[in-house]
Amino acid sequence: MEKRHIIVMLWGEWGDGFGETYVKRMFSMISRNVSVPFEFWCITDCNIEGINCVELPDDVASWHGRLPKFYMHSCYMPFDKGDRVIFFDLDMIITANIDNMILYDGSFCGVKAHNNKVHHVDGSLLSFVYGNTEFLWEFVSENLGVCSNYYHGNERWILRDLLDSYDYWQDIFP
Repeated sequence: MEKRHIIVMLWGEWGDGFGETYVKRMFSMISRNVSVPFEFWCITDCNIEGINCVELPDDVASWHGRLPKFYMHSCYMPFDKGDRVIFFDLDMIITANIDNMILYDGSFCGVKAHNNKVHHVDGSLLSFVYGNTEFLWEFVSENLGVCSNYYHGNERWILRDLLDSYDYWQDIFP
């Protein structure tokens, strides 16, 4: 079976400041700038007309900070093991062809985020093979207290501590 290229984003009515219109704009930007077949999915707490939606359970939607993002790594998504998943934060702007990003074939890739002391993976633009990262979901869902308190709900530090290896978009496409 051929793997699918699946583009995912997270949006909810729980107050991220972006309305449903932004989801449709993201879909439009991606559609204009991708020439390879893809599926577009939104992890959300409500339905959006014309968009494939995965309902985020209420208990997950209430998690601290950015922790609900980890749901895309769970076994509950309507994807097949081996599918390529590309995640975009809703505040991204896409102005040119992104086929190379969609066709990235490594195990895990994210944006290199910097602070003064350490490099880590920013969760705003990720690519991974579905089924290979379920351990991320398991860790977060089984350790909510640690993820909320120690990691302050920030996916950057969790990804840094749990992933053995990963690529940075900036290194692949300088």
